[in-house]
Parts: sequence; structure tokens; C-alpha cells
Amino acid sequence: MALRDRRTCMNDVQEQLEHLVTLYGPDKVKVAAQKLSNASVRTMPAEYIPVLSPDEVEKTIRNLDQALDWTVNAGRKKEGTYQDKAGLVKQQTTMEAAVKLAEAEAFMQIEGEGRDQYVMEEGKKIALNNDAARDAFRRRASVEERRQVANLTAQINAIDVELAEAGDAWFTAKEAVETIRAKAYLQAALLNFLAGRGA
Repeated sequence: MALRDRRTCMNDVQEQLEHLVTLYGPDKVKVAAQKLSNASVRTMPAEYIPVLSPDEVEKTIRNLDQALDWTVNAGRKKEGTYQDKAGLVKQQTTMEAAVKLAEAEAFMQIEGEGRDQYVMEEGKKIALNNDAARDAFRRRASVEERRQVANLTAQINAIDVELAEAGDAWFTAKEAVETIRAKAYLQAALLNFLAGRGA
């Protein structure tokens, strides 16, 4: 049988096994596998017995349920982390606007022109006669807002790390589901094969 035909057969069997579990539940499928196993012990090749024993079928069903739970939980964590990040990014944008507003208000206090610019603070005249002085004044006027922006940026960076971890966990859970699913398909294919032989 060609590899492609085998894959098609495996996919059909997987669907049939999942369909049987959906229709009758894992317990009835286990009982049917037990009966088939008991009836076909004489005709079943020895290498099939460990794969098709009722305990193995039950284990596969349990593992599928557990892996599905892992995948759902990892997906929820990933989604929740995205929502947390969205809120923080919104706050960060608001605070960046607050920085600009605080600096604009500070510049409104500047008097004079060109190299004669100054600002009065606590009765003292502070010269703002060059770009470095004006930049220092601007940053001092928005120091609290800048601190909040830095704090939000740090939180967003921490969430980015959580997102990477959540993505890895989700991918790992998804791979586990695929591996267990492949085993279920194999079991379904073997059960169909043996049933077709009248074992």
C-alpha cells in the first residue's frame, strides 16, 4: 500500500475513532476494544496487542482529554496576556501625551527670546540660553510623566516575555495533542483492520 494511501486510511480511521467516542463515549469504546481484543487474541498478531489493549485505548482517550485541556488553558493564558498588554499600551499612549502636555506647559512659562530666554522659578531667574538648558528644563518639567511611561514600558516588556512563554506553552500543548491524536488514529486503523478481517 502506498504511503499516501496509508495516510488517507489513517485519517479515515482517526475520524471514525473520534466519531465512535463522540457517539458512544470513551467507556463504551473501551468495552468494545476489550471484546475485540478478547475475541481476536488468537488471530491478532502479537505486536498489535500492546497497542490495542483496553487499557491503552483508555489511556489514549484520557491523554487526548488532558492534552485538549492543556491546549485550551494555554490558549486562554495567551489571550489574557494579549488583553493585559492592550490595556498597558493604551495607558502608555496616554502618558506619552501627558509628557508632551507637561513640556508644552513648561515652555509657555519661558520668557524672552533667543539667547535671552529664561524662566522664573521660586523667585529665581533660570537662564535657558542654549539647547542643552532648554532640553534639561523640558525634561525636568515632565519627570513624573516620563517615570510613569518608563514603568509602563517595563510592564509591557515583561508581558512580551509572558507572551513568548505562553506561545511556547500553547505550541507544546498543540504538539502533544497531535502526537496523541496520531496514536488514536493508529489504534482506530488497527481496530478497523482487525474488524475487517473478522477477527
